[in-house]
Amino acid sequence: MPWWQWAAQVQQYPEIGEPGMSYSVESFSDDFPGCVADCLVYRNEQGRAVAVLNHYPQDVGPEKKGNICFFVDPKMQGKGLGKMMVLEAMKRFDIKLENQEWTPSGFRVLRSILKDIT
Repeated sequence: MPWWQWAAQVQQYPEIGEPGMSYSVESFSDDFPGCVADCLVYRNEQGRAVAVLNHYPQDVGPEKKGNICFFVDPKMQGKGLGKMMVLEAMKRFDIKLENQEWTPSGFRVLRSILKDIT
């Protein structure tokens, strides 16, 4: 399963957890020894993950220091979860929005954020 699919991301976390936002630091596999990612997971009222965001505090493979990647359960897209996750990450981490490579849906989230803060 490709890493960029929702199922590949969500399977990295416990199936059920405390509802709301959680934070953890996760290590990468042997491909990038010593590298970590800051991880935000948002869970619905039933404790199921519906959004995941990874922040890279150092260069990791193609990701540059300060980059993020975020994923929203396809059944929950269009409800503002991506925007919520990016805004939360902007409060917590030194994010370099200008270094990002955006997917079309990610760019829509960015445009919505910039519209609100400018």
